[in-house]
Amino acid sequence: MASAPEPQQSMTNIQPTSLTSFTQRLLEANSVSPAHAAIIAKALVLADLRGIDTHGTQRLPSYLARIRSGVLSPTAEPVLTQTTPVAAHIDGKNAFGFVSAHQGMEVAIEAAKVYGIGMVSISHSNHFGMSAWLVQQALDAGLMSLVFTNSSPVRAVVGTGARS
Repeated sequence: MASAPEPQQSMTNIQPTSLTSFTQRLLEANSVSPAHAAIIAKALVLADLRGIDTHGTQRLPSYLARIRSGVLSPTAEPVLTQTTPVAAHIDGKNAFGFVSAHQGMEVAIEAAKVYGIGMVSISHSNHFGMSAWLVQQALDAGLMSLVFTNSSPVRAVVGTGARS
């Protein structure tokens, strides 16, 4: 008995510049400032281009739902506190994580150019996409970078059988 043929999946190719522009306009239509929308759109499309679809434009519906539900503030402006010449903290004010992370990397890069190291911590933030786009900012400045984040527990601690 012959099996049914697998359904064909059609794929539409979209130019990265068109997708970036569309993404930016969509974010702006949901109260995100043009400057912030440009940062977010660039990072999302870069993830798509790297094949990291889980952190690309497919996340837009969930981001927009978070705006509508009030979980994420599209208009918030992160606040920078410089704690030492090489260390700073950003209160994300519940803005898009992309915005806080981008600002944090810019501050870290400037400190590293002067002092050899720059560190920034961020709180009250949201998802910032794939970390590679932040590391690339440092690489483009001729520097190396480490980017860390937290997340919800997804696995049980070894030997406990429970998430902590």
